[in-house]
Amino acid sequence: MTFRYVNKKNLVYFLHEIIKENGEKEYFFSRQPQKNNLDKIPDGYKVMEEANGKVIIKKINS
Repeated sequence: MTFRYVNKKNLVYFLHEIIKENGEKEYFFSRQPQKNNLDKIPDGYKVMEEANGKVIIKKINS
């Protein structure tokens, strides 16, 4: 099942992954489901919500 997050404005965001040309993975949220949906948050990342309700994924600095 696709990971989704409902923000404070009650909007649903879906988590996606793309692989860049150099092989690095990039994660992002969008309001529309796509073929590159993820089922869970990758290890070492956390979901955050900005003051305006935008949902982002950030790497955890340890």
